Amino acid sequence: MGHANLPISFWGDALLMAAYILNCIPSKSVTATSYELWYGRKLSLHHLCLWGLIDYVHNITNKHEQLGPKANKMVFIRYPAHFKGM
Repeated sequence: MGHANLPISFWGDALLMAAYILNCIPSKSVTATSYELWYGRKLSLHHLCLWGLIDYVHNITNKHEQLGPKANKMVFIRYPAHFKGM
């Protein structure tokens, strides 16, 4: 949280991200991940992003202005609720 320079109000999102990552890795009691137990195949981790990562998102509302901004600066704090990650 300290390195991302985000306010304390984002602690809930940080905890959701930590829970998501913990569900993607095996535990001591079970050698397979919950994903492997459910689907029977290994989970690909290439979709994971760094929490607090600054990135630029394409601005779709600015279609006809040539001199306007083409992207908005955003900070990654969590995956959307409908995100499957596979």
